[in-house]
Amino acid sequence: MEMIKYILIGLLIGVVLCIALLPNFYMLGKKDGKGKDMLTGLKGRESLLKVMQKWFDKQFPMEAFLISIDELDMVHSQYGYAVVDMLLVIVANYLEMATKKRAYRYSYDCFGVLVKQKGEPEAIDLISEICDRFKLPWNVDGKEIKLTVSISYIDAPKVAKSAEEMVNCLDYGLYYAKKNGKSQVVYCDDSTKNQVFREIDILQQIFNQIKERRVPVFYQPIYDRNTGEFNRLEALIRLNSNEGINPLEVLAIAQRAGVVNEIENIVMEQVCEDIHTLDLEGYQFDSIAVNISTQRLGRGDFLDQVLDCLERHNVAPEKIKLEIVENSIAGSFGETLDIMEQFNEFGIGICLDDFGVGHSNLTDVIRLPFESVKIDRTLLWESEKNETCYNLVSNLVAIFSQNGTKVCASGIESQEQEEIAGNLFLEYIQGFYYSKPVPLSAAKQFLAKE
Repeated sequence: MEMIKYILIGLLIGVVLCIALLPNFYMLGKKDGKGKDMLTGLKGRESLLKVMQKWFDKQFPMEAFLISIDELDMVHSQYGYAVVDMLLVIVANYLEMATKKRAYRYSYDCFGVLVKQKGEPEAIDLISEICDRFKLPWNVDGKEIKLTVSISYIDAPKVAKSAEEMVNCLDYGLYYAKKNGKSQVVYCDDSTKNQVFREIDILQQIFNQIKERRVPVFYQPIYDRNTGEFNRLEALIRLNSNEGINPLEVLAIAQRAGVVNEIENIVMEQVCEDIHTLDLEGYQFDSIAVNISTQRLGRGDFLDQVLDCLERHNVAPEKIKLEIVENSIAGSFGETLDIMEQFNEFGIGICLDDFGVGHSNLTDVIRLPFESVKIDRTLLWESEKNETCYNLVSNLVAIFSQNGTKVCASGIESQEQEEIAGNLFLEYIQGFYYSKPVPLSAAKQFLAKE
């Protein structure tokens, strides 16, 4: 039973990652009576998995790789579904020829190739050939269309020891390639497999805690240099069995699994309940910050959900701050501004987390009405030894301060770093130098009381 459970979980994360990568997965062509995709004529994902398992059973060495067309939805937006269908047929025909009829249609914009090893590895050369072809445009009904692809590759049984491991690693490798800029080839190795197993474990913990409606929330105190007191807290998710997991990673995995809304609902309820408790017990504090995913912040009903939660727990809107990451505002200034203004009208401040490591436009960040900006720890750590970086952070702090935006230093772990944060005139300081994230009972010790 334990093995069956493990396999099911592995298959689940494979499907989850694939769905996260392929938002139009439901458009995958229908199959004919022989299990072939009716659009491209290629055998489908099920056939690929069956052959994989058959070769594993016979202990045949094999290689496999997935080829995902990047941004196929943009082709659809520009030319429509008819052109996309013709394009997929053309690509499928090329892959069938290039791989000597070893290509499969894995999902909507993704193809798979399975190669039985009979000597020197062959798939690496095929990948190189395919990448070279995708550097050239594709002629579709008189239209020259340029495409890029993300590819994940695995060698079995060198890395994967079963068909399930093979598919899970390939899915994760493809996700990693998409996440890190697309148009990349990821060669899955033991570290990839370990990461897949790690995500399976984290995902199982997430599911268990959602079922129990209890997601452990810890709090990290934030020091206010102007008052000399700890008057802010940040709420951070902690999984029961592994306290060292980054809460942003938990949210990212939950997001790929499609359960981030459930987690954020539970966390928001817990934080509002804890704020009410702190108020009743007479603790003096400004606010508690909660990390929110980009997709959730942009949902039309999210503001109403937050206001309802605050009202039910008798919490003033000013007591809650919502933190979003820098990449969430890249390329969507107008939409982000509208959303932030709606929350600000009710006194709910929006804060920018980990500024300095994303791809946002500095001008947009300055123009948006952030209540506070948290400088990423890597910039502050680098400021210890790099004068140029120090001057850069100093100028950023000055710009934000002139704009009325509070600035927080995160990741402070030593007295030297604390002194640098002070010299840079950052208003708030957060990090292990003061305290790691702790349960509410321990966080109370940092707060002043009436």
